[in-house]
Amino acid sequence: MNGYPYPVLTETDSAYKENIRFSITFSKYSCKQNKIVLSLASTLSSETLSNLILNNKAELVVKVVTDIRSQLFKLDGFRDKFDIEVNSEDIRPNDTIRITAFVVAKESFDFMVSDEMED
Repeated sequence: MNGYPYPVLTETDSAYKENIRFSITFSKYSCKQNKIVLSLASTLSSETLSNLILNNKAELVVKVVTDIRSQLFKLDGFRDKFDIEVNSEDIRPNDTIRITAFVVAKESFDFMVSDEMED
């Protein structure tokens, strides 16, 4: 199961079936006072993971990394579109901004195999 002791769902390597997707897409940015607003779109087609988020057993965490800072944003619920605000002093003009999203468990639970996963 792609080298992990548990099922992993990524854009490139997944223990889930082909039709199950999880991705974050950058849409645009804007400036607001001393902040850079990153507009993002997300896709999660796993009913199992969506229900874990809906039932508050898991959450969507977005990690934004610039050349000088790393910052985590925890989102309540799952949204198709959302904005992340980063302090502008955390970004230099020539920075590369890397955005990664995770679905993270908020409490211990037994993860059961679902029909969304590969055999």
